[in-house]
Amino acid sequence: MIIGAVARIGYAQRSPSRIQQHNQRRRGLRRRPHECISTNAKYSPNEKLRELLIGYVATIRTGGNPTEYLKVQSESITKEKARES
Repeated sequence: MIIGAVARIGYAQRSPSRIQQHNQRRRGLRRRPHECISTNAKYSPNEKLRELLIGYVATIRTGGNPTEYLKVQSESITKEKARES
């Protein structure tokens, strides 16, 4: 009986830390989409994509229209590619 009680106490002491670790991992998943995009932009090897993503996040943060931003940027990229060809 004593061994079983000690084993349960040990399990009870470990359980909260496991629950806390699980909650910490879940909190990492609760980041806002624009925070995730800006983090990914930092690690993007493509400079143009990085600029596009950072501009998109800036548009969202300042309350601009992200659809309009993407439309303007896509037109700009299309014109740039046409000039290169």
